[in-house]
Amino acid sequence: MIGGTGAINGMLYIHGTRFDYDRWHKEGLAGWDYDSLLPYFEKSIRPVGNETHPQGYVNLNEFNHFDQDYFDMLFNATEELGISRIQEFDEGSYIGYAHLKGTVANGLRASTGKVHLAHVSGRPNLHVIKNAQATKLLFDDTGRRVKAVEFKLKHQTLRAYTKRK
Repeated sequence: MIGGTGAINGMLYIHGTRFDYDRWHKEGLAGWDYDSLLPYFEKSIRPVGNETHPQGYVNLNEFNHFDQDYFDMLFNATEELGISRIQEFDEGSYIGYAHLKGTVANGLRASTGKVHLAHVSGRPNLHVIKNAQATKLLFDDTGRRVKAVEFKLKHQTLRAYTKRK
């Protein structure tokens, strides 16, 4: 699928807890701590590029509140049960209830596939292969640039190489 869970009704934007990322870093995944990744999360929801070379970003908005009485009743009930109400899921605990933000724009789904590919879909150097499953990224000798993507398509393992040096 192109676009992750935003393409199948997920549309929730939660990038994970500080605890998980910092634990991965402590376990040996250099650069995977929350503070190192936060700029990338921020970049994904902010306009980037320029008029001649636009780059997509995720539209992050509140979901419409169709009937505030239902939300108030739900939050009052959780408060009576001692379940916390969370203002923002980004930093603290993920246990509780909150109004979540989603990848929606003007009442329509805005999956990552749509927003990132919409600006570049006509480029001759972009090839989207449907029904393929990426299995491995192959890096150059520096370990900083991907030189190929290995993927499975119809029971075959194939590689797509980058042309950029």
